[in-house]
This record gives sequence, C-alpha cells and structure tokens, in this order.
Amino acid sequence: MNPHLKSARYLHVGKSKDSTTFFEKSFSKKGIIGLSNATSDKAAKEILEKHAQNGLLFHFILVDVDEINDNQLRQLYRYVRTHDELANTPFILLEKEVDETPDAFELNTSTIEDWAEDPLSMIIKKPLIEDIFWKDLQKIFTEAFGEDGLPSIKRNHGGKFCLYMMPGRIDDIVIKEIELIAKEVEKKYPGIMIFNFKNVQDINDSHLRSISGTLSLLKKDFGQVNSVGFGTKLKKKITTMGLNSIFDINGTIDGVLKKYKIKLPNRKKNTSENGVQIDVAAIKSFISAIVSTYGEMVGLNIRPEKPTKVEEFQGKDIEFAAIIEIDGPLFAGTLSQVFSRPVSDALFEHMSRKSQVKTTQEVVRFTDLMLADISDKAMQKLANGENGEVGLNSIVPKVIYGNANILKEFSGNNAGINIPISSNIGTFDFLINKKSS
Repeated sequence: MNPHLKSARYLHVGKSKDSTTFFEKSFSKKGIIGLSNATSDKAAKEILEKHAQNGLLFHFILVDVDEINDNQLRQLYRYVRTHDELANTPFILLEKEVDETPDAFELNTSTIEDWAEDPLSMIIKKPLIEDIFWKDLQKIFTEAFGEDGLPSIKRNHGGKFCLYMMPGRIDDIVIKEIELIAKEVEKKYPGIMIFNFKNVQDINDSHLRSISGTLSLLKKDFGQVNSVGFGTKLKKKITTMGLNSIFDINGTIDGVLKKYKIKLPNRKKNTSENGVQIDVAAIKSFISAIVSTYGEMVGLNIRPEKPTKVEEFQGKDIEFAAIIEIDGPLFAGTLSQVFSRPVSDALFEHMSRKSQVKTTQEVVRFTDLMLADISDKAMQKLANGENGEVGLNSIVPKVIYGNANILKEFSGNNAGINIPISSNIGTFDFLINKKSS
C-alpha cells in the first residue's frame, strides 16, 4: 500500500451499518486514522468547508448512494467539483450490487451529469471486499495526486533549503505527515529544513509534544532544522511547556537564510509611472516559466506585450482564471492568467489536439498541472540564482470558473500590473497583484 494512503483523509457520507463496520475494521487493521463520517450531504459540506478553510483537504469522498436521494447526490457532487480546493478529490459511490437491468444501468450513468467522463469518480459495489476496495482506491489516488499524494504540509525546495509550510490546523493526519517527512529525510536529505508555522493559531499540547519530539530527533541527526513564524499564543504555549530549545519562537525566514549565509538578492523594484511597485526578479522568473510551460506542455508560443497599470480588474465575458498565490520575502501576492470565453474555447480546443484532454474535468486537472509546472520552474530559477537567490514561503495554484466568481476573486485587490499575452489563439491577461505591506 502507498504509505500516503495511510496518512490520507477519508470522508464517508451515509449511515450504512455495513459500510461503517467495514471502515472501522479495515482502517484499524491498516493503521489509518483519517476517517470522518457525515450522515447527510449537508453535514458533508460543512466538514469539507471547515477543513478546507484550515488547509486540510480530503483525499476521498465515499458516498453510500442507497441512503442519499438523487438531488442530494447531484448537489454534493457539484459542490465538490466546483470547489477550488476540492475539484480533484476522488468521488466514490458505494452502491449495492444489483442485477444488470437497463434501469440499474440508467441509475449508474445518469445520476450525475458528466459522471461517465469524470476520471476521478468511481462506483464500488457493496458488500465491500477489502482487497478490491483498497486496490481501487490506490489506483484512483495515484491518478488524482501522483505517487506523493496531496500533502497538508506544502513543500517548497529552494536549492540549499526546503521550506515546509504548516497548514492552519494541526490534526492527527498532519502529525503522521511530519513523521513521514522525517522518514523521507533519512532517505534523501533536502538541505536546510525550515518549518513555517505562520498559518497556525494554536496547537493542542499532545500534538505540540509530538512535533517537538520529531523535530528534536531531526535536529540530533541532521542539525539544520529550523522553525519560524510563531504567533503570540503559540509562543506563550511553547515557553510554558519548556520547548524553547526545540522551537525558535522568534525565528523568521530572513533570519534563517542569513544564519546559513544564503544570500538574498537586492530587492530591485520596477515602479510604474503611477507608482505601482513589483519585484523584478520574481516577476521575470514567472513570466519566463509561463512562456516555457505553454511551449512544452501544449505547444503554444506566447509573447508578453507591454505592461500597463490596472486599478481594479474589470474583465468581461471571462471564462476561467488560472491563479498562483505567492507568499515570500521577495514577492507576496497573486499572479493570474485570465481568459475570455473565445480564447478559453480556443485554448481548450488546442489542448485537446496537443495533450489529449477532452472533458472539462480533464482540462481543469491539466491546467492544475501547468500551474504546478510554472511554479516549479520559477522556483528553480529563483533558487539557482538566475534571477537572484531567494525562498518563497508558499506557492498555491488554483483554477476559478465563471465571470462572477473571477471578478469576486479580484475584488478589493490592490492596484496591479497587467501584461497582455498574445498567441495564435488570441490574447489573454497576465495580472500581477501585490499584497499590502
């Protein structure tokens, strides 16, 4: 079994005694602790949203279709597939074995639109058989998340160091993931390790002791283990529990980089005539990465045009936006690729010819892969010193559909820079919005 399956989160929707008993026995046998239960579609949405707000995502949604009506199932499926953070989550239907009559087949294929075309959806027949169940989940898990899974702790490699961005809430699964990181480090040392607790408001005593124990062992074995970004509440708790020797409660990213003599670049600014400032090194890296990724992954030659200042983006007839949220010492803000409907349609058609993507869900997944590739390329350029040496605290890609949703995303943003990107399928916008200082 892929070890990441053991540190995955599973949401079971339904009240089936058979399913609940199966999960309790099989999960306990395999040492899996990440199972949550919801008795209705409404309860499932509340659990998913609460976890997503803290950066904790589910890897599987398992629905007993015999206990949920068609409309509830349809709404839950649409909620998952249109949620920024959940769009790629495998959606599994647990269904009683029935005779293969036309009526039964009709239920399987028409309950949810696009079901047959969704590569991240699956029907598993009940009664559940352990070997078949885990084999099916292993297959769809790898297709959805790759061999490395969907970590709650985001990893960003910066050449000489690796930064681990902790999620907003620490639960048992995150503790398991930290232990898994320690095992990974034993096999392949990533360089200077920096654990960033910037998003964490509080940690319960038990979890804090577990983290301190793992970091203590890493420090003993490797030495170069650092923790940064603690808020007032956590600083007080760490001090009270006597863990200051493990956690540097006043640590900062810049402080760690200086400690190990990792040179930060001069923070050159490019100031527009209207006073908008952007960080040249980071922006150049991402523009270069976008040009490279479009050429390599979809065979599209794109050309950046002259930048202009925008007070607030007011696009019309927008189909979708591919957005990268960045938080780092050199640049903090969003880089967005925004496509109008005609250009979006042309791009999807081009993708289908060049990359064999056919359905909307495949386009979304492929766009996610492109964003990840853009992020990786830009990070490497920064880390290797091509545009200066610097570490980004976090890079979060996401895809948003619909004119209203996209304008809502940009609502309230600071003034930014728009770089039109021209190509043989049309022109789209590359927007740079910096966070407030």
